[in-house]
Order: sequence, then structure tokens, then C-alpha cells
Amino acid sequence: MVAGAKGKSQEVVQTTIGEIKALGAVLASSGFLIGDIVLTVGILPKFQVTIEQQEHGTADLEKLLANSEGLTKTQSSVVKALQQIYGFKDTVEPAGYTLGQVDIELEVVGAVGAAE
Repeated sequence: MVAGAKGKSQEVVQTTIGEIKALGAVLASSGFLIGDIVLTVGILPKFQVTIEQQEHGTADLEKLLANSEGLTKTQSSVVKALQQIYGFKDTVEPAGYTLGQVDIELEVVGAVGAAE
């Protein structure tokens, strides 16, 4: 069973990396850059994705969500998180701070299942 669980985890990690990589191209067209991906392996693998706004604005995130039929559940979750984080821009900037790089953590479910 260990080999099966390990294989499932590797499959889920590989799929998630592919989804994040594909999302990078989509976000780039909206002025965002994926700067780093950190993988933490445990019972459930976790990804930390560092994203930085380069140009455009958050209005492009709303367009992405409006046309989200081509996005996976993971990709939609990242875009929604970005939209939520950048929703604090008007609160943070008057205090003299800027939203630069943001880190979004994704816990990958489905990598480990219970034995029957």
C-alpha cells in the first residue's frame, strides 16, 4: 500500500505543478508573475506559490474569473485568493505600504486515501 500511496502523491503533485505552470501563462497576460513555488511534502503535500503583480490591475482578475470555464479548480482558487488579497489594496496603501509579492498556500487533497 505504501507504493500505492506514494504513487498517488507523486501523481497529484505532478498534476498540481502542471496546473500552476499553466496558470502562470494565464496570470502573465493579466500582469501577474509566479515568482516561486515551494513544495512541502507531508501527509498532504502543500504548495506555496509566490505571485507578484507586474502591471495592469486587479480588474483583469475579475475578467479571468468571469471567463473561468477553462480554469481548473486549483487555478480558480488561486485567482480568487489573488482577488481577495488585492481587495485589501485600498486599506494597505493609505498606511504607506504596498502589496508586492503575495504567498498563497495550497494543500493538495486526494494525495492520500484510507485503505479499505
